Amino acid sequence: MAMSGAYDLTFERVVPVTAAQLWQGWTDSATLMKWFTPAPWKTIDAEIDPRPGGIFRTVMQGPNGESGGDGVGCVLEAVPNRRFVWTTALGPGFVPNAPVEGGFHFTGILEFLPVNGDMARSHERHVVSRHGATRDEGIGRSTRGDGVRGWLGSCPRPTGRTLRVIRSQRSQRVMRDGEFTVRGKVFEWRGPAPFHFVAVKGEQAEEIRDLAASVTYGWGMIPVTCRIGDTSFTTSLWPKDGEYYVPLKDSVRLAEKVRLGSLITVHMALRPR
Repeated sequence: MAMSGAYDLTFERVVPVTAAQLWQGWTDSATLMKWFTPAPWKTIDAEIDPRPGGIFRTVMQGPNGESGGDGVGCVLEAVPNRRFVWTTALGPGFVPNAPVEGGFHFTGILEFLPVNGDMARSHERHVVSRHGATRDEGIGRSTRGDGVRGWLGSCPRPTGRTLRVIRSQRSQRVMRDGEFTVRGKVFEWRGPAPFHFVAVKGEQAEEIRDLAASVTYGWGMIPVTCRIGDTSFTTSLWPKDGEYYVPLKDSVRLAEKVRLGSLITVHMALRPR
C-alpha cells in the first residue's frame, strides 16, 4: 500500500484467483455482496451495470441493523477482465452527485493483471475528491480501520484450496504453495501464554505480510499448521515488530524435548480461512 499522490491511496496484491474471477467479483452484484463489506457489517443489496455511465450502487447494514456507507456511483470505464473504474462523484449517466455531508467523494481505479497460471495481481488506486475533503481527512479515513479492511481484508478469495504466494515475478519465491520452513532458536517472550516462540524473519515474513489480509482472522493473526519432528499441531502466527512469532505449545515442547535456546526446524503451511 502506498500514497502515490496528495489525494491517492494505492495498493497491490497477488491473489489466488484469475483476472476473470476478480472482474466478476467487482462487476457481478451477487458476487460482490458476498465479500464487499468487512464483518460484522454486510452488503444487503447491490446494483452494478459494468459499462460507462452505468450504475454502481451498494447498500450496507451493521450488526444491529444500522446503515452506513451506502451510495450510488457511476462507472467510468469497464474493460472486461482488465480494468474497472467507478466514482461516487457522479451518478448513473454521468449526472453529478451532491457533496457528501461530513465526508468526501472518491474514484476507484482497479486493474486486474495476470501473473502466473491461475494467479492475478489486483492493482487498486483510490483517489479522494479535493472537493469536500482535505488530504488528511481523505487519506486518513481511507487508511485506518474499516477502510483498508474493507478493500483488502474482504477481497474475494476461493475457499477449500491451497494458497500459492508470489511476491514478485522478479524475485525467487521462498514460500511454495503456502508452505515454508523456519529454523531458529527458541526464545521466551512474556506476552500472552504460551511464552516460548520461534521467529519468522526476513523474506519469509515479508511474503506472509503480503498475504496477511487474505488469511488473517483478526488482529493480524494468521492460522497455520506446523510440524516439529514427528509432532504436528495448529496455531497462529503473531505479528511482532516486523516479524511473526510461532507459539510453541507446552505439549509440543515436551513431546519433542524442546528447551529454551534449542535450535529447531518448524515446517509450516498457511491455512486459508
